[in-house]
Amino acid sequence: EYILSERLPQQDLRNGWFPHLQDQLLPGEMITWIALYDKGRCIAAQTRKRLYWEHSQLTSSGVTGYSGANMTINRKDVHEMCEKAVKSVDQKPNGAIGADMVIDTDGTPKITEIQSSRFYTSTYPLALLGLNFPHLYVECARGSQLDAHDSINPCEEGMIYIQRFGA
Repeated sequence: EYILSERLPQQDLRNGWFPHLQDQLLPGEMITWIALYDKGRCIAAQTRKRLYWEHSQLTSSGVTGYSGANMTINRKDVHEMCEKAVKSVDQKPNGAIGADMVIDTDGTPKITEIQSSRFYTSTYPLALLGLNFPHLYVECARGSQLDAHDSINPCEEGMIYIQRFGA
């Protein structure tokens, strides 16, 4: 993994990316974007809204890293911003890349974290909704030519899935 803010060019920090990066707890909606890249080309991506954190009572912040419930959404602005952020760090990204963000009071997404090289716990529910990231990952590894035409936010918007982990 790498920390986005350490890899951004200095001029972007001063002029372009600073308003989109946050290091404080913002009270807005929590959004997550996950994508699969193959040699620089985005093969598939899905955006979701986190409805609550599972086991939030176990931490002082209420953030545990395990989403309790998620809802699929389709925000073109989130997808475009995440694509730009990823490409500003690596011109030819490869593999799974995800971004977390919060939506401020003006409705603007603010990136809080970018993670590389793993799928989230939502991978299985997304596969049930029609976006099978592990299958696409294997097909990329096999050298299959994949068409990304209908693979940006392909899951029906508003689908809610609940994840439960041991109590």
